[in-house]
Amino acid sequence: MVHEQAVYSYELVSPSAWKGNLDCIVGPFSSKEVAEYFAGHVVDFGQLESIEHTLFVKGDSWFLEIQALTT
Repeated sequence: MVHEQAVYSYELVSPSAWKGNLDCIVGPFSSKEVAEYFAGHVVDFGQLESIEHTLFVKGDSWFLEIQALTT
């Protein structure tokens, strides 16, 4: 789970506008299942080995935090 204040430190990007940007929040999604589908099928994380994602809920919407993988 992402700390609530982290939501405001990244740019919010709608799922249809996300173009592979890092250090952003993608959403809102209407359900956890839709957000998981986006993370697993729309975004091919297998090809983007240098990123990580975190799924979280805020209010009645789901979001995906996408950031550069720290080494």
